[in-house]
Amino acid sequence: MPGPPTRHHGTGSTAAAGAGPGGGLDREEGAVHAVIRRDRVAEPVRQAELVRRISQGLAPRLGQLPGCAACAVVAGEDGSVAVVGLFADRAGAVAAARLAGTWVTTEVAALVDGAPDVLLGEATPHR
Repeated sequence: MPGPPTRHHGTGSTAAAGAGPGGGLDREEGAVHAVIRRDRVAEPVRQAELVRRISQGLAPRLGQLPGCAACAVVAGEDGSVAVVGLFADRAGAVAAARLAGTWVTTEVAALVDGAPDVLLGEATPHR
């Protein structure tokens, strides 16, 4: 059964910090692809639990996807939680968005409130 509807925010661009050695983002030309998924926490007191579960469950899976250069979990000051992934190509970012949607729906649906915000697009790494 599919998860809640997702609000996609076009294919806008974003700047991202380069990954470390071997991270695949040391190139000066060309772009990488980013996916950012932001979920609102149903109960703000459970934000740390959601961050922990994503960090231990989803983030390692995203890191194993082909072309993954970096992945981070962000605990927002507004009580939301975001996952940011940088990939060598669009296919990797799309696969990450799908994996995250399925994982959140099956593993932590009770911790999130409403549809996520998802931003998928080309990113230019900077140091």
